[in-house]
Amino acid sequence: MDQRIKRRLIVAMCLLSALGGLKVLGGWAYALALYLIVIIPLWKNEGNRDDTGSMSRSFKLQILVIVCVMTIRFFMDAFVQPIITTGPWKIAYLSGLLYLAYFTMYRYLDRESSFSVMQQLIYVATAMSVLNLLQVFVPSFEIIAGTRSEVGESFVRYQSVYYHFSVLSILFIVYLLSNMKVDSKGIMSYAIMGSLNFITVIITGYRATLFVLLACLGIYLLRFWSRLHLKAKLVLFVLLLPFLFYIYSYTVERNIETTESDETDTSLVYRLIEAGMGIDKLTIDDSWIWGIGYADGFLNEWGGVVGGQETYFLHNGYLSILYNYGVVGSIAWTLLMLTVLVFIVRYLKRMWRSPIYVLLSLYLVGQFVVNYSSGVFNREPSVTFCFFLALALLEKTVKYSNKEDQWQPVPQNLRRVFA
Repeated sequence: MDQRIKRRLIVAMCLLSALGGLKVLGGWAYALALYLIVIIPLWKNEGNRDDTGSMSRSFKLQILVIVCVMTIRFFMDAFVQPIITTGPWKIAYLSGLLYLAYFTMYRYLDRESSFSVMQQLIYVATAMSVLNLLQVFVPSFEIIAGTRSEVGESFVRYQSVYYHFSVLSILFIVYLLSNMKVDSKGIMSYAIMGSLNFITVIITGYRATLFVLLACLGIYLLRFWSRLHLKAKLVLFVLLLPFLFYIYSYTVERNIETTESDETDTSLVYRLIEAGMGIDKLTIDDSWIWGIGYADGFLNEWGGVVGGQETYFLHNGYLSILYNYGVVGSIAWTLLMLTVLVFIVRYLKRMWRSPIYVLLSLYLVGQFVVNYSSGVFNREPSVTFCFFLALALLEKTVKYSNKEDQWQPVPQNLRRVFA
């Protein structure tokens, strides 16, 4: 792989991570980073085509269909609807670029660059976790966009986009610890970075994401516990106990905060009302085929905001696809998700002993679960990027497993570097 392409991919991913939530630039910074990922590498078409240049056949058609659906919907919003709201317009545009970015990530990821990208994601996610923590403890320290709120009497919730990067970086850290010969200094470095990212996931307060992450970690560690060195096992055990206590205490506070006297979760009630209003709007506007898009919303008086909350997409990611892109879009996304699941099951028997394959499969399936209460595929650029990065890595894992030297995204000199 050409070193310039490798550096460009890494720099673009870091820009995507570091700029996406800045208060000054906002989400448009994602567009800058995505152009660096998509436009420049395709324009400067370098690299070893025999090794990394062939496009994937597994997901190419499904993703191109989604890009076409999103493009049609985007132009319908631009020329059919009378009003374009900045936020939804921006999300539709950036989400479309993320689907195109998948092809570039698949094209230029190889053994060495994959390890570098994993490392860079860990470093950037850790740096943003530090900024998140500073903003929690020093509210006047505002650098990245987010929403701060109190949870009960003991906890602070700070919602930002970076918990998605933290989730994937935690899984990468556990993978590296279980498949590398790391000295005590390296173990402590990974332990610190993993802890900071874990705290970020906790303080953002998205319970579905937290529980899915714990499930992925639990299954992976059960499968490959024997690969962990004794020091790594001790570090994980020491860190696990306080985190579990914190998570239990935090979850109790969150449940108390969002539960009424009749023990009904108010956040779930709000989302059910929101979903019902979205379906009603599809019927009223007769927009079941192509959906409402992002240019037109509805006022949800139960949204927790004085005067009601203007809503352009739904909390349930699957219903949101139906709301924004209609039946046509729902079919397109369903085909992609089914293809991913079939791909994972197809190679599971052969790749069951591959730690990176198991880890990435758990992450991708976990995002299907999280999408039930979030918006992985059509409204949250950071998690969409992580999803397609993981998908590209998974495909490379299978591709190189056909060769004699079964692929692991770790350079040959890694043991000498970290030993």
